[in-house]
Amino acid sequence: MKHGYKWLQIKDVESYKNGKKIFADLSVEMRVGENIVIVGPNGSGKSSFIDLISRNIYPVVKPGTVFRLFGESNISIWDIRSKVGLVTTDIEQRIPSHIKAINVLLSGFYGTIGIQKLNHVNTNHVRKAEEILDTLFLSGSSNLKFGELSEGERRKLIIGRAVIHNPKVLILDEPTIKLDIRSHYNLLTTISDLCKRGTTLVQVTHRVDTIIKETNRVLFIKDKKFIDDGSKEKLITSEKLSNLFNASLKVKRSNGYFYLLPNQN
Repeated sequence: MKHGYKWLQIKDVESYKNGKKIFADLSVEMRVGENIVIVGPNGSGKSSFIDLISRNIYPVVKPGTVFRLFGESNISIWDIRSKVGLVTTDIEQRIPSHIKAINVLLSGFYGTIGIQKLNHVNTNHVRKAEEILDTLFLSGSSNLKFGELSEGERRKLIIGRAVIHNPKVLILDEPTIKLDIRSHYNLLTTISDLCKRGTTLVQVTHRVDTIIKETNRVLFIKDKKFIDDGSKEKLITSEKLSNLFNASLKVKRSNGYFYLLPNQN
């Protein structure tokens, strides 16, 4: 599969948060059209990597360092929001329970939490929101309050909010966390459908059972560095995952999905 231009270029990046060094010499490149899963144990730097892209933390400017988003070294927050859809549990937790589902979606046009007085909602925006509700099989939930939805429905709604303005890239941080089995696989189907429609996916997780069939690149992160890079077939193996998580693990594969089990041998 031929991929597009580099939307992310990071080379030898150093960054800090609250005076603590997060990354010392982080390097990675990503292209539009690559559906990537970043796998790593807790504390490996997964969430900090998302913070770097969303500009919650900044790279230190020094000779030899490269940090470009969509070819720009000084891209604005608004340009990032227009090109990158972001789904994290933090965003979900910040949405008040009384906001209607359709207004949660519409807020994605403005980068707000809910609809504010200064937001000018037009008919095109409403039409787009209704289309997304239909795509996510949530059309009957348009006027329900956010707090009335199941966890799976809320997660799908947050993804809809992230893609409502047609971003180039969708970043998901542990998308199936706290979901039951049915909601887990329903959500993976939703994510697969988005990839088939042309959305470039970057999923950050410690679970291999969230890796969808459309994933064509896997990155391992450990101790704040990317330590391995390749296809699902190359990296999602018992040996490599045992080394990544410092545990004796066994990988099973069924119907295109991966499962991780403790190795009893």
